[in-house]
Amino acid sequence: MNSNAQGRSRALSKAMPLLPLIIFLILPSFLTGFQTELIAKFLVFAIVGISYDLIWGFAGISNFGHAVFFGLGAYGFGLTLKYVHIPGATYLAFAAAILLPLAFGIFLSVFLHHGKVAGAFFAVVTMCLCVAFESIASAWTDVTGGMNGLYGFDTPVLGIPGVFEIELLGFTVPYYCIVITLAVLLLGLWTIMKRRNFGKVIAALKNDENRLAFLGYNVNLLKTVIFAISCAVAGLAGALYVPVSTISPSVLGMNMSIQILVWVAVGGRGSLWGPIIGALLVCTMEQLLSGILLDFWLLILGVFFILVVMFWPDGFAGLLKKAGSMLRRSRSTQKGDGHHAA
Repeated sequence: MNSNAQGRSRALSKAMPLLPLIIFLILPSFLTGFQTELIAKFLVFAIVGISYDLIWGFAGISNFGHAVFFGLGAYGFGLTLKYVHIPGATYLAFAAAILLPLAFGIFLSVFLHHGKVAGAFFAVVTMCLCVAFESIASAWTDVTGGMNGLYGFDTPVLGIPGVFEIELLGFTVPYYCIVITLAVLLLGLWTIMKRRNFGKVIAALKNDENRLAFLGYNVNLLKTVIFAISCAVAGLAGALYVPVSTISPSVLGMNMSIQILVWVAVGGRGSLWGPIIGALLVCTMEQLLSGILLDFWLLILGVFFILVVMFWPDGFAGLLKKAGSMLRRSRSTQKGDGHHAA
C-alpha cells in the first residue's frame, strides 16, 4: 500500500510541470478576446524575462540594455515581412529576428568581455546602447516609422506554403503560438542548463569566475556563449511580440529594460520559471493599478519592488521553493512519527 502511494506521489510530482501548460491552453475559453491578447503579451514578456535571467540570474552578468535585443528581434521580424514578399517569408522573418540580436550580442560580448569590461562598467555601456538604439529608431522614420511605429508589413503566416497556412491574426492563434513556444523553450533551456558540464560551469561564472579561469576554462568564451543564447531568446520574444502589439521605439528603450529587470527580480533570479511569475504578476498589477490609481501606480510598484529586493531577494520563486521544502520536511516528519508509533 505504501509503495503504491509513493508511486502515485512520484507520478503526480512528475505531472505537476504540465499543469500550468494545461491551464494556459484552456484559459482562452474563459477570457474575452482582449484579455486573451493581454495574457499573450504578458507571456511574451515572460520569454524576454527568461532570456535576461540566463545572463543575470545564472551567469551574474548585469545588462541594463537588454531591451535592445528584444527590440532588434521585433524590428527584424517586421522589416523582413515588409520588404520580403515570397512564400515562407514568415520563417525568414523569424530567422532574422533571432540572428540579428544574436550577431549583435556576440559582437558586443566579444568586444566588451575580451576588453575586460565587466560589472558596473558593462551595465553602463549596455544602458548607453539602449538609449542610442531608441534614439535611432525614433529618428530613422523612413525605415522604422519613428514614433508612429512600424507598419505596412505583411501578416505573418505559419504552415506549409501553398498547402496549409494559418495567419497569426486575431486573439487565439497568436496566443497558442506563444504558449507552445514558451513550453518548448522552457524544455530546451532546462535541458541545456541541467547538463552538468554546462549548467554548473555557467553558475560558476556568477560565484567565482577567477577560480573558473584558474581551472582552465575560457571565461570570456563562456560569457559569450551564454550571452549569445540570451540574445537569441530575446530576439525570438521580439518576433512573438509583433502579432500582439505595436513595434515602436519604446521596445528598445530604457524603460523596457528596467521593466525586464523588475520582472526577473520579483519572480526570482536563477530560476527559469521565476521570470514567468514575475512578468505575469507585475504586468497584472500594472494593468489593474494604472486604471484605478492613474500615475500613482508607479509609486506603488516601486515600493513593491523595493520590498521584494529587501526581504525576498530570491523573489517569489524562492518563496515557493522554500514553502515546498518545508512541506516536504513536514510530510517526512509525519511519516517518521507514524513509523515510530507503529
